[in-house]
Amino acid sequence: METPGELRRVYLACRPIFSDNSNARIRKAKKVKELVTKSEASLKPLLRDIGKERLVEVIRVLLESRVFESELRAKVKFPELFLPSPSRDAHRQASEIDAARSAAEALDEIASQDGDSTAAEDMEPEEVENMAIEEEPEPAEEPEPALQEDRRPMPDERRPLFGNMPSLYPSYLPYQTQHTILAKAQQVLEECCFEFAATAMPSVLKEKGWDCPAAVELTKWMKMFRNKESRARLAALHTDAGLDGFGGVIFAVSNLRHTAVHRLPTTARGISKLLGSAVRLAQILQDDLRAMQLEEVRSELDSKIRAMELNKNVLEDAVSAGLREIQRQREELGRRETELIEGMVREDAENKAFIGKLLEEHAQSMLGGAKGAWAVNDINWNLMNDVRKEKQVEESADKDISPTSNPKLQLTTTQSTAPARQGEIPLSMIPPSMQDLVALTHALGLIFIGTDPIYTIQDDNSD
Repeated sequence: METPGELRRVYLACRPIFSDNSNARIRKAKKVKELVTKSEASLKPLLRDIGKERLVEVIRVLLESRVFESELRAKVKFPELFLPSPSRDAHRQASEIDAARSAAEALDEIASQDGDSTAAEDMEPEEVENMAIEEEPEPAEEPEPALQEDRRPMPDERRPLFGNMPSLYPSYLPYQTQHTILAKAQQVLEECCFEFAATAMPSVLKEKGWDCPAAVELTKWMKMFRNKESRARLAALHTDAGLDGFGGVIFAVSNLRHTAVHRLPTTARGISKLLGSAVRLAQILQDDLRAMQLEEVRSELDSKIRAMELNKNVLEDAVSAGLREIQRQREELGRRETELIEGMVREDAENKAFIGKLLEEHAQSMLGGAKGAWAVNDINWNLMNDVRKEKQVEESADKDISPTSNPKLQLTTTQSTAPARQGEIPLSMIPPSMQDLVALTHALGLIFIGTDPIYTIQDDNSD
């Protein structure tokens, strides 16, 4: 069973092959396979993904539904392919206008170099006005940048459509294809003009020595048709309004010749417009056969342009959607990056505060905060009740009070709210690390002040 996506993909790829009237009516698998084999180069991605047999089967399903015969049927079956896009249409139109402006400048320069600068001057004022009116509504179809070949617009010079994505418009054909179409059209018009002159103006051919279509370049025919004598003969053939806009046709056909001879790259829509002028000239010269041939080429070109632009739209839509998803992912990654960095800084600050608190608590526990250099609360003062309470009066008053010569020190505790209490603490009971400090404090008569009562150290012989 064919999936909608598979049908849509095959339709896009095969529309240029099966959109003409003859191929669109094919139903037999053998004939479909022959066309697929003939177009293997352009169908390579499809052949690689689904294989030839499967591709032929899907094409036959599309042929049975007649979507290649009618664009209306295709729009009904694949509406998503034909959704209007005002922004894209405006972008395409702007690119076509830029291309047409460049083409007009290049063609004017070529015309002046070829001595054909009076082409527009020979036109009637209303013809010039009609050309302007005709060209304005569809600037996208005007001749494209007829720049010198070395100034041909490259894909990377096109207007960006989404971010850095280049636009696929305006549409160009391969230059070899463009040159073949315009050169053949020029040749057909030269034959058309020669046959008209052979019938309506044989004396002119004899006078100038023109004995075959190849003997006369197209621009010479256009110059001849501008003079009053040629116009009078043409007017005799057209009793109705068949010559309306003839000056504009001559001007456009001259541009067709300049574009072909001077190898000016032109948009696909510009080529179509030049072919339209060629068809009109053949009709004016009453060459219905060649007019029909040129119209058939133009019709096929327009069909291929629509298929090409439909594919461009699908490609641009797909890439735009992909780029938007990439942009969304970039924004998400940016948010994640910011969150990671902020989290790192926040956790580092929290860790710093935690380490500081631990060190502060440790310092308080080890150094006793604001109680002094010696944490007197660490001494077990309950031992004072167990020491002897009698003084050794027999010791000499001038005895040295250094810790090494005085085996005992007397500590008196005073408090503002109670009378002083006295007691002895053997030196051996004072921690070794504190003995020097105790002796120094006693010698200097210092008092340790804190939240606890005040303690003083007195000499053994003190009263």
